[in-house]
Parts: sequence; structure tokens; C-alpha cells
Amino acid sequence: MTDAPLLRLEGVVKSFGAVHAVRGIDLRVSQGEVVCIMGPSGCGKSTLLRCINFLEEADEGYVYLDGEPIGMRNVSGKRRRDSEASINHMRRRIGMVFQLFNVWPHMTALGNVVTPQVTVLGRPEPEAEDIARDLLNRVGLADKAESYPADLSGGELQRVAIARALAMEPRLMLFDEATSALDPELVSEVISVISGLAEAGMTMIVVTHELGFAMRVADRIIFMDEGLIVEEGPPEIVLRNPKSERLERFLSQVMYDRPGSGHHGPWTDRSALGRAGHRREEDHDG
Repeated sequence: MTDAPLLRLEGVVKSFGAVHAVRGIDLRVSQGEVVCIMGPSGCGKSTLLRCINFLEEADEGYVYLDGEPIGMRNVSGKRRRDSEASINHMRRRIGMVFQLFNVWPHMTALGNVVTPQVTVLGRPEPEAEDIARDLLNRVGLADKAESYPADLSGGELQRVAIARALAMEPRLMLFDEATSALDPELVSEVISVISGLAEAGMTMIVVTHELGFAMRVADRIIFMDEGLIVEEGPPEIVLRNPKSERLERFLSQVMYDRPGSGHHGPWTDRSALGRAGHRREEDHDG
């Protein structure tokens, strides 16, 4: 991980009528860094991701990737929208995986990964197919290349979506609660793939409520509430020793309600966070 910021946000603001979803967010993400964003529903975390790749146009502020503006640029002190060609060019450098399985139902898993390479990047189809098969193998779906979405599980569909995003060779990956729509037993399939990307050095911003995953993989945790960054820092500090009552309350609720926890309450699961943190430290030491 280098010190130079790959992604930079300056004063990003987004409202929907009277709802202030994002309130002046400043953020820097270094190359190779994994940032996990947590917070209650409606806190602005998904809107922030959508502002980063310009799926939502921020009302104020700027977003930069590799020093280049995304969507809006500062021209003599005034915000000016870029051309659609420039916006699309920058979007290609950001991969995004959504909560729901945004795959094309009429194409096989292989077709889902091949098609955007050919139509957007202009790759020859044989080259695109080689890349697609390699990526499907990386996400554990080599044997599902010819399967259609109707025949795949939710975890498999998300892994197809991840392979498709990676095929575009993004500089940054965004995950918007990619496991939230999955049955509990399928969550580990997707988490394993995202963890592998982290180990390979992919820069990622991950919106998640999976505390153990965040403890093991994240370089930094950001906790948002009411459109603001309330706390941020290393996971072993933010998750084990929250400074604010709001984060303490959020963690207790999430750990108590976590699927598969048997509703044992926050203290049992806080111990599990400690064990995950020890594994993370061992991984980094090794």
C-alpha cells in the first residue's frame, strides 16, 4: 500500500429533497487499502458509494481517482459537469457490486463476463473469453461457466458479478452490502472471494455489516451516521473500543442480531471479534 491517495473526496454533499444523505464527506483511500464502511440503514453509506462512481451526482464537492475528477470538475472555482464520454471513461476504472445480483438473465455466466469486455473495452472475443474463464476460475465458478443465472445460487450469482467487474480491470472496487441478500450459508462464498481480492492488493471500499470479515480484512473502518463520518480508524480500535455511544449501540445491535449468532448477545460476539482480530494480526505477521 502506497501513501499516495488513489481516491480523494472533497466536501461531498448529497440530498434528496429534505433528506441530507451525505453531509460534506472528505475521504482519502490509498492504493491497495481496504476500507469497510458501516452504519445504520439510511446513514448515507450506499449513497456515498454511488457518488464515488457518479451513479448519483453530488450536490457539492468533488471526487478524484488517480488525481482525475469523476463527473464534476473545478473550473475557475465553479463546478462543471464533464462530458458523458469523460464520465464513462472514469466509470470504467471503478468496479461496483450491488446488493442484488445484477447479471443478465439471458446470458450464461461466461457470457456475462465476456460481453462487457467486448462491447465496452473493445477486446477481441477470444481474448475476452480467456480472461472470463480465468476470472470465473478465480471466484470458484470454472464448472459453472455455461450455466444460466436461473440455475445458480445467490452466492454464485454474486461471484459472477464480481468476475464481471474484475474483467474491466478496475483501479477501485466498490461493494454495496454484497452479502445482504444472501442466505447465511452462502455469505462465506462471497466473503472468501472479497478476502482473496484484499490479499491480492485490490483497492476496495466495502459497505458491510459482517463484523468478523471487517476485522480480518479491513485496513480501516469508517462508521457513518446521519450522512457523517462519526468514527474511523483501524478495525481493532474502532470495533473493540468505540469512542461514541452511537457506535457502541450500533455494534451491540448488529452483533446481537447477527444471523447464526443464536441471539447470544453482544458480549459473546465481542469475544468473537477479538479472535478474528488475532487471526488478522497473524495473517499480517506472516
